[in-house]
Amino acid sequence: DSLNLSSADAIQVTATSRPNQRARGSGAAVLSDIGLAVGVGIGVTAHDAEARLGDGIQVSRADAGLSVAARSEQNLSADFDNRLFAEAYSGAGATNVGVAGALAAGVSANTNTAGIGQNTTINSTGQVAVSAIEINRVPVRAAAGAVALGKVAIGASATTIVAANSNRALVGQGASLTAAGLSVIAENRRHSEAKLN
Repeated sequence: DSLNLSSADAIQVTATSRPNQRARGSGAAVLSDIGLAVGVGIGVTAHDAEARLGDGIQVSRADAGLSVAARSEQNLSADFDNRLFAEAYSGAGATNVGVAGALAAGVSANTNTAGIGQNTTINSTGQVAVSAIEINRVPVRAAAGAVALGKVAIGASATTIVAANSNRALVGQGASLTAAGLSVIAENRRHSEAKLN
């Protein structure tokens, strides 16, 4: 038999993911004829948040409405206001040849899903809402410097961000809904970088 839910209040199904991550790499070379330094920082995330009303569930009563909400927030806690997702620094000092390189990369492959399953039946005198909200903060920074007393000093830095996130709000096939209103929203929100030094 399928599960039957009934409430004189609201029915809420929620999932929230709030990970914080940072990666830092550094390299230095000094006091040599040839100085070579490399710094690499790579940050990778692959977290999931899923809020789902399962297949075949019957909601016979939800007087104050029904909501299914998934929310993903990455690197948004207060102690991350001035931190970077990935950073890399390098410095080289040499008497003849100095070479320094830095690479910072951020890879984000997160999944955020809110959904009502297939063949569900919902009867509510209130609103039915399905929402998936994603807010990610993944700034990266790289810096390299080289000094040589001879003729050659090279400093190079590069940054890259790869975003392969999935953010979805769904109502399954065969679902039957009777309600005062229905909203299905999937939203990727921009995060302000105003606090980042």
